[in-house]
Amino acid sequence: MGARSKLGQRFALAAIALVFATPSLADESATWSTRQSVSLGSQTYLVAVDPAKTYALVGPSKRSTKMTVKTVERAARTATGCMPTVERVVSMWTGGRDDNAIPMSNLKDIPAVRVDLKC
Repeated sequence: MGARSKLGQRFALAAIALVFATPSLADESATWSTRQSVSLGSQTYLVAVDPAKTYALVGPSKRSTKMTVKTVERAARTATGCMPTVERVVSMWTGGRDDNAIPMSNLKDIPAVRVDLKC
């Protein structure tokens, strides 16, 4: 088998793995329905954790609750005890500044930020 063929095969397998590893909107909706309140200082966040503890969804408890990359990760860590990482696209929305407010209007179906977990 040629180098191009092997590379194409690897790419196809990676694409298939990505499709099966990425939770669907239905999965995230089901996870979001299990959300619990988590308090950090004077702010309260809603955190939902998927059953396999591979990701969490973190959202504000009120419209006025400020969501930053740091507060989202702290809320997920408090709820799960795992090491959280906010998806890169969220960091892009804040210009890479972890203390800037996340523009929640960019979120479409679920009013929460996805956090990948390493437990």
